[in-house]
Amino acid sequence: VEGMPSCVQNTVMDMQTALEDSFERVLRARGKPGVLLCDRGLCDGGAYMPKSDWDAFLDSRGITSAEIREGRYNAIFHLVTAAEGAES
Repeated sequence: VEGMPSCVQNTVMDMQTALEDSFERVLRARGKPGVLLCDRGLCDGGAYMPKSDWDAFLDSRGITSAEIREGRYNAIFHLVTAAEGAES
């Protein structure tokens, strides 16, 4: 369906943002240092769309991948399975 990937990604990004922001508020309310770990981040949606569509999607939201990555998160860890490259 035309426009469906963008609609889905808008919904996912809105939900992910709300979840991350909510958990951050809970941690701050504790009044103690804490670390919030997210299994997925806002840029993960780019894996489900061609790069040109992802860039257009972000442009429609007025943001770039770099702004998300560098403005929203303090650190990003890209983990690769130990099985990658292992012999069959």
